[in-house]
Amino acid sequence: LGMGGVSIALDDMLLDPFVNPAKGALIDESVFLGTPTFYGISNASGSGRSLPFSALFRSQGAFGAFSFALQQLESGQRQDVIFFSRDVIWPGPPPQRLSELSATNLYVNGSVGMELGSGLSVGVGASWAGLDALDGVEHLHALSNGIQQSGHQADYRVGLFWDRREQHFEAVLVHNRFNMKHKVSYIDWRWDEPTQRTIVTERIETNRDRTRTTGLQLGFSRPITESGWRVGGTWTVNRKTHPKIPNYEIM
Repeated sequence: LGMGGVSIALDDMLLDPFVNPAKGALIDESVFLGTPTFYGISNASGSGRSLPFSALFRSQGAFGAFSFALQQLESGQRQDVIFFSRDVIWPGPPPQRLSELSATNLYVNGSVGMELGSGLSVGVGASWAGLDALDGVEHLHALSNGIQQSGHQADYRVGLFWDRREQHFEAVLVHNRFNMKHKVSYIDWRWDEPTQRTIVTERIETNRDRTRTTGLQLGFSRPITESGWRVGGTWTVNRKTHPKIPNYEIM
């Protein structure tokens, strides 16, 4: 984030090995780092905090990168809605369960590679995320009584990198699999004529959110002046499939 996205032209040693595993060839020396992150969303719409650790390794002709992150999310507060049902006033959804108020996500990412000579490098990488919640999903089921999320995401990458007299060429093949399950509860009520009262029941709806992405990324960068200015560009093509999407009420 601190580089403002200009890594398409400038080398970013802390990011590049995770985007293109073969660019670990740019690592000068082994590095360990951690960047705790805290944030909040206005109007009581949620907050989060992350504690990540990363390590970049370098040896003769080989290189690698590893990262681990633990994240906690606080869900946004639902707005109470007043419902009227003949002689009964239902005071909106009951308080959110403890399991809905916070969730923990786990992220692991690793890559290894080696130099083949003449400035050419190859690398492979994989990442996995165990997800208990994603930001904002609770707001997409606006009339729900509660929601429980669970799932995971996996990402696999194969990369090539060629450093030819400060001119860089790269290619990355990516496959990403996203799989989440939403257990959404709703409050249903009906008027029971024989007993002359409103009967309230809870209904559980299970939704799955699945996406498969396969993509190819190409890039290049080169110096344009001797003072250090560089220019770069990237191209990407992705094919996404959605075997299942949730029944969001917003849709």
